[in-house]
Amino acid sequence: MIALGLDINPNRVYYYKIRVNVIHAKGAYGIAPVNISYYTFMHIKDKEYHEFGPWLLEIKSPEDIPPQYIEETDQILSASYAFKVPVLLVRREIRPGALMYNQVVMLFKDHIAMLEYHEGALRTREMKFSEMEYTVHGGELLSSYMKFSGGGDSMKITYNSVSNDVTEHVMDHIRRAVLSFKDLRGRVEESQNDGPHNDQDLELDGSLSELKDSQIYKYFCIKEVPKTPLEIIAYQPFVNLTEHLPIRLPYFLEKFYMYKLNDTLFMTSPNELIIANRDRTIQKSGDVNYAFAHTFIPLAGIQSVHMVADDKFEALGIIEIELEGLTNVRISVENSFDISRLQNALKRYGR
Repeated sequence: MIALGLDINPNRVYYYKIRVNVIHAKGAYGIAPVNISYYTFMHIKDKEYHEFGPWLLEIKSPEDIPPQYIEETDQILSASYAFKVPVLLVRREIRPGALMYNQVVMLFKDHIAMLEYHEGALRTREMKFSEMEYTVHGGELLSSYMKFSGGGDSMKITYNSVSNDVTEHVMDHIRRAVLSFKDLRGRVEESQNDGPHNDQDLELDGSLSELKDSQIYKYFCIKEVPKTPLEIIAYQPFVNLTEHLPIRLPYFLEKFYMYKLNDTLFMTSPNELIIANRDRTIQKSGDVNYAFAHTFIPLAGIQSVHMVADDKFEALGIIEIELEGLTNVRISVENSFDISRLQNALKRYGR
């Protein structure tokens, strides 16, 4: 309903040469108060519809803000970086004015904030960088996620893998911010802005240097584009966890009977312990796994690293990385895994 008293269909785009102030703009998900012209509001709806896709989009101007979030325009534009997360719908199920982005994420100097549109209302979540204990970048095929954990809480952003340009910037920003709030012996150098390092620039342990040609290492470099030298400190290879039978089981039986331990690569950058694996460290042998998970833990936040027994598989142990807060990171490895390589890396850092 507009100030002139005319009934306007909110799901149809009208083009006028005059500008009319809108009191309320009714969309498919309820009524939201706005302070823009009717023409501007309809232009935003139309522009958003034509730009919609499964990718994350950076918010650079008021026109990039979804209509459901207009009341938070000042907060969104005050962020050093902001982007919107699309709903999991195909384009043919979307119409102008419908909810197309269920999250807007903002990066500030000392925290990350997330606006979520749920059941006609906006909810705000925040997490301080000083409280983050580790970050994870993972996914499988086109479904990916970024997860930030600390203080017993976590924040997860699910997105389509085509959005590498946005996620690369976000992960880099947050990792730097978290490190800057830790009690680091060496601060993150400005030289990191020089761009990605080549394979020749990455510092690799001599006994493990052949792993630079492994799929898990190469995929890490593709997804994360490392900007600091890396050192590979340990590797857990694939292991079958069930004894092979003298005869080959039918596939449908083997799938439920046989298990395997997936490989895991442990690396360090100047200030982080980095763990690259297949997201699911233990899986059925017959299952297909295209997943990845890259975990980044500030070395300054690690209290200890030790191994405990696995209750289900006798051949396995579980590495527990104890952090400053309420969260521990657990990784399954063989009983024979040399945990001293991780412990020595912490000693070199002074932990």
